[in-house]
Amino acid sequence: MANTLFIIKDDVFGALPEAVQRTLLTEVKKLFSFIPNFTVEARNPALFPATIHFTDSVVKLIESDGDLTGVLNEMLRKEDSNIRFSIRQTGVHLSLNSLSLSPAGDPDQGGVGGHWKTTVVEGGSKTVSITVTFGIASLESAEQAVVDHVLAGRTLEDIHNNQRKAKAKKGPICLPA
Repeated sequence: MANTLFIIKDDVFGALPEAVQRTLLTEVKKLFSFIPNFTVEARNPALFPATIHFTDSVVKLIESDGDLTGVLNEMLRKEDSNIRFSIRQTGVHLSLNSLSLSPAGDPDQGGVGGHWKTTVVEGGSKTVSITVTFGIASLESAEQAVVDHVLAGRTLEDIHNNQRKAKAKKGPICLPA
């Protein structure tokens, strides 16, 4: 399945309310709407295709910013394993050293996205291209970004002051006698 962004459907994704899951998939699809025939799917890793097409990408959601480094290292190990499995499935015989996958850019507390590509010459002088695209996103940072957007730089004290001013402007409530 080409042109697919797979979001790992695990405990973190599954803990999101169904409405949030649907909205997440819809919004991500909108972000990539400029790519013809692009799809976004949440899938259990056991149901991923046997080989990931070079135009596909895998994204994992994590609960907290502190989980990023461990999950990134785990994902890179899995990507290395998936590449080797995919190569074996094609019948091409390559002898690869450990792949030096690294994310494009530095991970920040909110997540990281990576793209890695190399070419390797096969024994029969065929050139094989190997591509990996992945992402990790922290729900903790996403939640904070939403709160920051909604508050627009206001503090809790600012909000309380505005509420007090609004109440004072309306005056006391008079009940009929």
